[in-house]
Order: sequence, then C-alpha cells, then structure tokens
Amino acid sequence: MTPTNPDSELLRRFAPQAQQLDWRWPGGRGLAISFVLNIEEGAELAIGAGDSINEAVHEVTHAIADVPDLCMQTHFEYGARAGYARIASRFIAHGLPLTLNVCGRALEHTPWVTADALAHDWELCGHGWRWESPAHMDEATERATILRTMDSIGRHWGRRPTGWHCKSSASLRTRTLLQELGFLYDSNDYGGEVPCTMRRGDGSPYVILPYAFDTNDMRFFGQGAFVQADDFARYVIEAIEVLQEEARQAPRLLTIGLHTRILGRPARIRALDRILQHVQAQAQRQPAWVATREAMARHWLQLEQQRQTA
Repeated sequence: MTPTNPDSELLRRFAPQAQQLDWRWPGGRGLAISFVLNIEEGAELAIGAGDSINEAVHEVTHAIADVPDLCMQTHFEYGARAGYARIASRFIAHGLPLTLNVCGRALEHTPWVTADALAHDWELCGHGWRWESPAHMDEATERATILRTMDSIGRHWGRRPTGWHCKSSASLRTRTLLQELGFLYDSNDYGGEVPCTMRRGDGSPYVILPYAFDTNDMRFFGQGAFVQADDFARYVIEAIEVLQEEARQAPRLLTIGLHTRILGRPARIRALDRILQHVQAQAQRQPAWVATREAMARHWLQLEQQRQTA
C-alpha cells in the first residue's frame, strides 16, 4: 500500500493556523474542550502478560528486564481499581462528556467502563491493542492490531469506534489504514489547536483533531513539570483563558488528557475539581463547548460541507 505521507512526501504544515475564521462550534461558541480519559491499564507491556519487555514508566522510571515487574503491574492496577472511579464520578456529577481512549487489551480487563460510556453517552476511541506505538510495526501487524481493537470495542460497546489515537508516534501508514477501515477521524497530530480535513483515496472527507501533551496529567511523571495538583489546574486554566481570547476570532480546540493511574491519585484529583469548576463558571459568561471528539469531528465535517455548498 502507499502510505498517506511517504518518506519522500512527508506533509509538513508550517503555515500559521487560522487567526481569522468565522466558523463556530455549536451555539456560536469559539472554543471546544475535549476531556480524554486514557484507559490503558492491562494493556501495558508486561512480561507477565506474555510480552517481550516490561513497561518502564509508572510512578517511577525503572526498567526491569527478563522477569515480571510486579511493582509496575500493581501501579497500573491502581488506575483500574481506584483511579477510574475517582475520575469518572466527577464527570458524572458535572454532567460532562468524556472521550475514553481505550486500548483493546485494557478493555478486556476493565469491561465495566463501557457501562458508564453507555449510561452517560461517552465515546470509546481506539488507542491500540497494547499501549505501544505502531511506528515500527509492519503493515500486516498494524492492521491486525487496529482490527482487533475495533472488534473488542464493538463487542463491549455495541458499535465500533469512529476515532483513533496512537500512543506516541503513528507509523507512516497509520492514517491510510484508518481511512481504509472507515474511521471518521484520528488525533495523531500535535501541530496546533484547529482541526482540519483531508481527502481519502475515494475523495470523501476525513477529520484530523489535534491532541496536546502539555495540558496532560502525564507531566506529573518523568519531567516533573507538575508536582502539586494546583500546578496542573493552573496550567490548564491558563490555556482555557488564552484560547478563549483567540477563539473570538477563530475556532480553537483544547484537549485535556487524563490517566486513571495518574490523576486518579488522591493528592492529584483536586486538579480536576478545579478545572471542572472553572469550565462551569465560564459557562455563565463565555461558554466553551465541551463534547466528545466524535461530536467535534462530525461538527467540523458539517462546517466543511457548508463551506463547499456556500
């Protein structure tokens, strides 16, 4: 197959994102906010699960080779056993939508997350079978992992996902595979805060929703950018306020990435409380559209179709 962006034609977009654009999110809103909760527990690489290596990053960074890493595995278990409910209950209480980035193997271990998705109209987005990047996978392996994840989500949720987001880098052929398999959008893009559309091989539109690593609780790990709960809350709130200002002139999308094993800790969860309180306080004067990524992709397609027929 020919990848969407082969080595000789890598699509690099250096032109500034829109500063003046009259497209609006529903209700005339300029800013859309996407809360994404990553469901990865049980999908981490683990020798105890039959993988060749262990995941090395959890509350500490420490690689254990050749034997099962029981410390790492129980850190991931914490996310499913304690962190998930702590985070999900906040969104249920506030009546706000979530996109769940779901690894297929994690869903097999934690199928109960689909009960909340169905009860509260949350979205399940494909996040790989294991929690690993497909960057070095061959085509057959990557296609098989996508299909296996689609089947798992379809079996538990009642329908297959319309969106996809890889861990770390996609491969050169990921987007082409997703388009061929009928996906509506992917989030394998970190190049701005404005969605865009591209054409599939058959000419039909396909949406790219940018993601973000800075407004993401993973920065409590490794780099140590966030230490106290308020570090994350203040950072995200600043992003909301700046993008609200820009969104008066052109649409913006902010992604806030969450992990059950990270933000689900009791010393960090207050960050989410403060962020959600800020979003709902903003709704009284300058509301943002909080929605699933699937809803955002469908709205963006509608705007594109209106532009073409105008």
